[in-house]
Amino acid sequence: MGYSFEGPSGPAGPAGAASGFDPGKITYVAGPETDLPANAAAGAQTLTATCPSGTKVIGGGFPSIALEGASIATADGTGWSLIVVNATDVDIPNAFAFAVCAGA
Repeated sequence: MGYSFEGPSGPAGPAGAASGFDPGKITYVAGPETDLPANAAAGAQTLTATCPSGTKVIGGGFPSIALEGASIATADGTGWSLIVVNATDVDIPNAFAFAVCAGA
């Protein structure tokens, strides 16, 4: 013996707000360049890239061979920060963080 627990269908709800993601509103931002001396001579350093006003960070990173201790969005969501250490035997000039930012 089978049971059915279906009741009658209710009325349709109101239409939701339009959504979507516009890839045309993405910007890539490089933070200030910093030299990272070899063998962690400067210790850990923080590099940050800040998004343009009116945008929020959706990603970021660091194009280098140095070791990343952390790679995270800033607390307020307006940029990307990294804690890096150069544990190699060579100086790394012009290191920088980058942020991927999106507008509304």
